[in-house]
Amino acid sequence: MQSFKIDSIKSAVELINIGITANQVDQSMTEAIKADVLKSEKDGKSNFTKALDKMLKETEDKPEKRKEITTFVRKKLQTLIKSKQTQVGILGKETAKNAKVTIKKVTLPMCDNDEDFFNLNNEPLLFNESDDLKSMRIVVERKEKPEPKTFKDELEKLMEKHGVTWNEVTHMGVFECGLVGDTDSRKNVLMIETADQILND
Repeated sequence: MQSFKIDSIKSAVELINIGITANQVDQSMTEAIKADVLKSEKDGKSNFTKALDKMLKETEDKPEKRKEITTFVRKKLQTLIKSKQTQVGILGKETAKNAKVTIKKVTLPMCDNDEDFFNLNNEPLLFNESDDLKSMRIVVERKEKPEPKTFKDELEKLMEKHGVTWNEVTHMGVFECGLVGDTDSRKNVLMIETADQILND
């Protein structure tokens, strides 16, 4: 691996130019990957996934080279394909809101079909252990929709922000609603205690 050192303005300029070239290479690579993904087969295979499978098979007894490939997939390929621009370019703006496309190595849980994976035609991808395990595929996954927050969730967040306790909120609510006056009468104390009890049940 080439190492860099900035010991002058000239070396810094050279490094910046290398970075600019690297960005251009990334953009070109992204466009090529996107085009390949869009031409993927119904089983999630493409020229790119087949090439990765071939390279991984050829390096089974070459751990260092194999690691270079898996690191490229994890750090470069996944980063490029997961960018919003690439996702929208492959899936379309509306579909990209609820789904994501990626290149994955088929795992045992995927072979058990415990999770829902689809191809670009929105057809289910079904994998089996004997043929598909550890092979690379292009898959579309549904994004998990976050659970809608309740009023209580939002209130707790607001309380935490302002450092307010439940007792303080209860007392404030009782007084603000005019249920009790600002006195220490037994009736007022009972009203506050009742509100506290309801809140804590």
